[in-house]
Amino acid sequence: MGAYDSALLLCDKGFREYPETVFTPRLKLLQILVTGKTEDINLYQYQLSDFIEKNPDTDITPYAKDLLEASRSFLEKQRRIIGTEYIKYFEEKHYFILLFDAGKNLSDQLMPKVDSYNRENFSERNLMTSNLILNEQHVMVMVSDFDSKAEALAYYESFVKADPASENTINSKFFKFVLTKSNFNIFYDSKDPESYLRFFEKHYANGS
Repeated sequence: MGAYDSALLLCDKGFREYPETVFTPRLKLLQILVTGKTEDINLYQYQLSDFIEKNPDTDITPYAKDLLEASRSFLEKQRRIIGTEYIKYFEEKHYFILLFDAGKNLSDQLMPKVDSYNRENFSERNLMTSNLILNEQHVMVMVSDFDSKAEALAYYESFVKADPASENTINSKFFKFVLTKSNFNIFYDSKDPESYLRFFEKHYANGS
């Protein structure tokens, strides 16, 4: 770990002394590579994706894309063997998800209800509501975004209590949960609601 710590210190020193130069992307990528060696692989992938998005035209961006693709291939093989793994890091933006049966054609009903609920109860937050297809079995309404785990859980508890989607009057199963931006990417890629619901129960619903 000593070599990795030294590399991070050098990166931090470079960022402080030279805030923005032609070498800044290289320092940032070096920092991400250290993350790949010392931290969760999903965090590493998130940082690579963020780097690629923010540095689309550098000469090292193709290399970053290759690293991301290789990491995703490796992680996909792992998922097939041991199941989906989520990041146990919660200090980032969160989303709220309302997941339901794709065969019920409920999107046109639920989107306006969620929008209306947000306007009436969270107008100061300017929350965004999106409709996304997860797979052939599930569609979801996503509310974004919340600045912290605490804010997301407060919204979740309020939503469950108010039941603006009228779950009790619709003959369909609903799943409601919150997740980080990074874990949403894993969730959307894996398309495995059951694995995330277990993670949610352990790290959110049970007060962890």
